[in-house]
Formats: sequence, structure tokens, C-alpha cells
Amino acid sequence: MRGPESRTLGPIGTVGRYRLAKELTHCWLANDATKDIITDYDLPAEMSGTGDVVNGRVHIHATMAVEGDRAISGHLHRAQVGTWFARVYLLPDV
Repeated sequence: MRGPESRTLGPIGTVGRYRLAKELTHCWLANDATKDIITDYDLPAEMSGTGDVVNGRVHIHATMAVEGDRAISGHLHRAQVGTWFARVYLLPDV
């Protein structure tokens, strides 16, 4: 069971712009595990993911399905909804 300061969440929807970060250790460039590769995208995407909120800090792993049957993934830093919708569901503690 998770404590009261912790919740699981799930984002879903379509966004037009977003910022994703990939930790260098996840990209097999482990020369400095404290650095991220941060990329801004201006590319419509279907978003899904999972994450949590611990002591007020949001941590989301997102996968963006984009044109050309491709997927872009990473830590979601921000997303902008334009034409479509996006929701984030807070899941009940189990």
C-alpha cells in the first residue's frame, strides 16, 4: 500500500507540443547520470504513459505515438493541448 503522500497516475490524450527528457543512462551514454537530453517537439502525438505523484512531485514516463508509425518516449516535462484533449487520471490506492 502506498502512503497518503503518494498517488499513481495515468495520462492519456492527444497533444500538439511537448517536452520530453531522456536520462543519459537510458540512452546508453552513462558518462554522467545526472544529465538529461531534453527535446521540445512541435508534432501532434497520441500520448499514453504511467507515473506517480510523491510528496507533490510529478514523475511521468510517456510514450508519444507520432506520424509514420513511430513512438517517442521519455520523462514528460510538459505538454500543450491544442485541437484535441488530454486527461490525467489519479488512480486509487490499492
